Parts: sequence; structure tokens; C-alpha cells
Amino acid sequence: MNMQLHRKIYFVFTLIIAGLVSCKKDPEIPQGLKSLNRLGGWQKITPQTSTVNPFFFEGRSNSAVAVWGNSAYILGSGDINNVSTISSCWKYDMSSNTLSYSSSLPDGMLGGVAFAINGQLFYGLGLNKDLYYSSVSEDFSFWSTLSTFPGVVRTGAVSFVQNNKAYVGLGYDGTNYLRDLYEFDPNTFKWKRMADLPGSGRQDACSFVLEGNAYVATGYNGAYLKDVWKYNIASNTWLKVADLPGVGRDDAVAFAFDKRGYIGTGWGTTGVQKDFWEYNPALNTWVASAAFATGRYGAIAWAGGNSAYLALGNNSVDLNDFWKSTIK
Repeated sequence: MNMQLHRKIYFVFTLIIAGLVSCKKDPEIPQGLKSLNRLGGWQKITPQTSTVNPFFFEGRSNSAVAVWGNSAYILGSGDINNVSTISSCWKYDMSSNTLSYSSSLPDGMLGGVAFAINGQLFYGLGLNKDLYYSSVSEDFSFWSTLSTFPGVVRTGAVSFVQNNKAYVGLGYDGTNYLRDLYEFDPNTFKWKRMADLPGSGRQDACSFVLEGNAYVATGYNGAYLKDVWKYNIASNTWLKVADLPGVGRDDAVAFAFDKRGYIGTGWGTTGVQKDFWEYNPALNTWVASAAFATGRYGAIAWAGGNSAYLALGNNSVDLNDFWKSTIK
């Protein structure tokens, strides 16, 4: 939510992006891993909603998403065109394809993070250092302030969850691109400093968790990045793995499913991106997956059941569409 956003808006109207099609053979998969699922093509879906104005689900980008059970909770926004915030939480039910207004937020959460652990929904950072909390017993409609983040105020942080703990870090504080990482324990509401990312500090990175390890990738720090780092949560150590193919980018989406990780879309050196890539940790390789229909950045994505979902974002206007891919 700083100077590169203005650059993004400018280039959307000035660049003509040529579509390139690349065919690459999927590397041989070791015995025992051949029955893995793959990401299919993306289909647009229209969630049903009974909610009427004044709670219209307007276009938004750079929201945060947290998944609990069959529902994805969409929180906040950084509106690119108006540089304002959207202070609402919406619930998308994957089983019924319905979208409903859940609650207003104490903080618009411009460039913040969100995560869910054991029926508890947390969100924060962005505008301040507060972490807010709600629970499934309250239908995520009542928010309380729990704890203050120990690091500096930042936007564009990254977060992930493993073993019922959350990890939050990186981002931009208005002057510096950050690489610090913190662990949050929802049982004690306490934070713990973890090992810094060895690579460059950055904002608007993406992450996924696969087989007990977190993967943090891409981002922006004056240049668009394509490096990928594996974080061993148990040993609190980092290891650089194979770079993401394609152009460097920020504001991409990421998710994991059945021994595979996926990264796609975003904004890079050639403008908005629509490519998707699949990561095989056993081979430390990336292969091209089904590209998205329309390029965008600042979207949200998650996996649920045997499907992947992608929604929202910006490609010169803020979007409010939903898409689904069957993982086969």
C-alpha cells in the first residue's frame, strides 16, 4: 500500500501484455507419488446471497482470508483506487456456495493478516499493532483486542499456521522492507521472535504450508522477487529452494493441497500476471499449472475439499468475482 501501487495503476493503462504459451514436460514423479492430484481449469462461480444493501459486497483487493471448517472468512481490504479501507468480514460457505455478511471490523485492516486456529479467528496489523479476536461460539460477529504485535507497524506482512500456532512476519514499515518473523500462541496470547528470513526483506509475499514446512515466496523490495524459501517450523531454520519460474512478482496468491504447493497471479515486471505454478517438494521443481482466466493482483485464494478457490483482486479496477478449480 505504498509507491508501487501507484506504479501498478499507471502501467495497467499503458502496457500491452503479450500472452505467451509455454509447454514443459512434467518431471518424472518418484514411485509412490504418482497418484497425486492436479489443479484443473478455473471456472467462474456466482455465490448465492440473501444479504441486501447496505451490505453490498463491493469489489476489493488486498483482503485477508482465513479458513475454518467449510467456510472462508474474507476480512478487510485496501482499496487501490481510493486508498481507503473496507471494514467488514464476510463468510463464504464452500458447501453451499453462499456468501453472507458476518460483521463489521474494529479496524479496516489495510494490508493486514488473518488466520484461524481451533475455532478462533484472528486478524490485525496493517494500520496498527493490534491483534483482534473472535470465536465460532460468537459466530465471529463480536471482536475483542487481544495482544499487541511485538514488531514494528507494517503493511504487506505474510502469515501461516502450523501445529495450532500462527507465524507472522516480513512486510514494509514505510521505510524498511522487513524480514523478521514471530510465532503467536493462541493459548497464551503471547508472541515469540523466530529466525529472520535469510533472504531480502520484502512486502506482499505469499506463503503456503506443505508437509509441516512453510514456503514463503516472491514479494517486492524495490524489485519484484521470485525466490522461494522453505521454513522448517520444528527446527526454526530456513533453506532456499528452487525459484518460482516466470517473472518476479508481488501480491500473488498461494495455497497447498495433497503434497503440492501452488503460486499464481500477482503483479510483476510485465504488469498483471495470470500464470499458475505447481511445486513438488520431493523433486524441488516447479511445473506450469492451469493459468487463471484473467490476470490480477491482490487476490485471495485457498483450498477446501477437493477444490481451490480464488476471488477478488485488482486489474485496473477492484474485483468481486469468485472462481473455482477442481483438484484432480
